[in-house]
Amino acid sequence: DREFMNLIVPKAAELPEDMLGKMTGGNASSAEAEKEIAKAAAWLKDRFPTGSNMRGSADYRTHLISVLAERAVRKLTGEEGRSC
Repeated sequence: DREFMNLIVPKAAELPEDMLGKMTGGNASSAEAEKEIAKAAAWLKDRFPTGSNMRGSADYRTHLISVLAERAVRKLTGEEGRSC
């Protein structure tokens, strides 16, 4: 978990500014912020190619990247306390 977060957090810092702004803007509703966090997680997931090996299938690894990307985005936007 920590190893993946170390890979994902720097990539999350590369999120487009307009995407980050929509998540952190004071005018954004909770539902809007959740939608933008999901978009950002998908954006990040697309930047990590996955393959299968004895530790996990490509589908599992892609899912894991999605979950960890969402956590990383929440960390960057101060939404850490919310569930993924």
